[in-house]
Amino acid sequence: MWSMIEYGLIVGSAIAWIGSIILWSIPSFAYVNWRSKIQKFDTPTGK
Repeated sequence: MWSMIEYGLIVGSAIAWIGSIILWSIPSFAYVNWRSKIQKFDTPTGK
């Protein structure tokens, strides 16, 4: 990952890091959480 030069190394890296959290980690967590809820309802009780 590269930093945005026009903002400087530290600020550009912080913007890139926050952007990656918002655009990748949060949607991935939401998808995994949604799939685990669906899977609980798919499996028969007692197993």
